[in-house]
Amino acid sequence: VVAKAQAHGVILRAMGDAIAFSPPLVISAEEIGELLRRFGQALDEAHGDLR
Repeated sequence: VVAKAQAHGVILRAMGDAIAFSPPLVISAEEIGELLRRFGQALDEAHGDLR
């Protein structure tokens, strides 16, 4: 998931059963939406790879 997210420009790290995002210190609501959209794409791709 981390590698897929990075491919979509999302920086995060796995922390056991949790995932920690590393967004900019200043971020708009629209940018948060974009971050989550890209993260969703990464999850979908990772899930597809596991099938």
